[in-house]
Amino acid sequence: MSENDKKKTTDPNVKKNETTKTFNDEHIEDLAKLTALNARGDHMQFSLGETTEVRYGEKPDIVNGVLTLDCGFLGAPQFRIRMARHKWVFENCNLKTKTLINGTPIENQNPVELRNRSLIRIIDGNSSQVFVFEDSYDEYVEWKSYLLRKKSKPITIYSSEALRQFSSATGERKNHDEYPHAVFVNNGGTWRVLDVNIDRGITLNGQKIDKEATISLYDVICIGSTTFVYLPGRLVYNLASGFRRNLIISIDERVINVSWNKKKVLLKDINLTIEPGHLVLLLGGSGSGKTTFINAVTGYEPAKAKVLNGGVDVYENYNQMKYEIGVVPQEDLLRGTDTVYMTLLNSAKLRLPADYSNRELREITDNVLEEFGLAHHKDSLVKELSGGQRKRLSIACEYIGNPSLFILDEPDSGLDGVIARELMERLRRIADSGKIVIVITHTPDRVVDLFDQIIVLAKDSTKTGRLAYFGSIDGARKFFGKQKMEDIVKAVNTKEEGGEGRADDLIARFEEDRRKEETEHA
Repeated sequence: MSENDKKKTTDPNVKKNETTKTFNDEHIEDLAKLTALNARGDHMQFSLGETTEVRYGEKPDIVNGVLTLDCGFLGAPQFRIRMARHKWVFENCNLKTKTLINGTPIENQNPVELRNRSLIRIIDGNSSQVFVFEDSYDEYVEWKSYLLRKKSKPITIYSSEALRQFSSATGERKNHDEYPHAVFVNNGGTWRVLDVNIDRGITLNGQKIDKEATISLYDVICIGSTTFVYLPGRLVYNLASGFRRNLIISIDERVINVSWNKKKVLLKDINLTIEPGHLVLLLGGSGSGKTTFINAVTGYEPAKAKVLNGGVDVYENYNQMKYEIGVVPQEDLLRGTDTVYMTLLNSAKLRLPADYSNRELREITDNVLEEFGLAHHKDSLVKELSGGQRKRLSIACEYIGNPSLFILDEPDSGLDGVIARELMERLRRIADSGKIVIVITHTPDRVVDLFDQIIVLAKDSTKTGRLAYFGSIDGARKFFGKQKMEDIVKAVNTKEEGGEGRADDLIARFEEDRRKEETEHA
């Protein structure tokens, strides 16, 4: 194995932002990842370039786009994984062995599109080799194995961060503020997975389950941002899922000068961590600091704070990190006299690396137009679009740069219920692709089922924006004693604004709950 590839697969200190991600560089690395698993749950992970060929070799190695494994029945070559029109495809090169992708047999050499977290299984008689494909490379990976027995008790799954504190002996959670996502239930050796948080959703081999499903050997179960693979006698799960790619926000205060000798604190004491794959609702009444919070997180108006996105300090690396953050304002900045296609193509030229060719930029633009349902309007002028179409185009202009963090200010403003719902469902899918999406909306109750978490800001008696709650939607309902999100806003609004005036009490109570939790886990 080359020294470079050794570092890519074994060194936990390699920084993601040091890798090259251009499609026209002959030394393309870290575009995607392939993990090889055996029946014991042992794993090896490899970064994939634009084309990678997998074949038999005397030792595990990856050199010049050829990955070798010491698995005797693999062919020479066995299969290829390559980028084609900015999609990943699998090509079977050895028809003597049986090949399945997510349980579907691959019986010819025609290209097959790979989805993120697809499971590839090569079978020869009673032997098999398993691979998990992921469409982005994350070197910060922790795989764990949970032994299954015929009399195993139900296994409750909380967030991927809670899984780090998961007790394999008892299956009990360690973080009492977490709400369960799913339960694995054993019935004499036959396992089922139950979705106990329907809003979030669980996929089995890439298909969303309806409340529950029976799982079979070599199935891939995705719960939130964590991948589970059901191997003989064990569940193997992957905690790469964002531990190092979290958004960590620690704002001490944001202060402005209102006169030569007087300052005003707009925001203070905001501490929270958001994992990739989460769609987060940002709530708060007028003057609670929502815009100030967004500007501080993005680095547009720095605060006395530390903001880490994927382990990288946003303030210290602003020129780099501004491309990792997509912000869609309430009022779009689109030019009405440009066509939809030119608007998006110009955005691609601004947001993508300068060494992308014109052909590649056009291909990416076409793909994003299709993804956002705008392909039929590519030649239309922006001013001819409906309100919903303009919103989709505004989001597409940020999405085309592939940011890891999306922040949207009232994307559903002025849209009717059906169109607003469709737009929010699109944001849900963007979050499910492994991104963090934070949304401000003044009509949260019509789409609240799509969200994972909620941030509630409130202005205290000094008119300073503070954190009144951060956690799950169900947790917020319990904390505030309200079922509707709009009633939660009323609880923190002042009586002069038609609210209940409880902001100070709720802020203090949330801080106390956090202190108790920290003491319990100390």
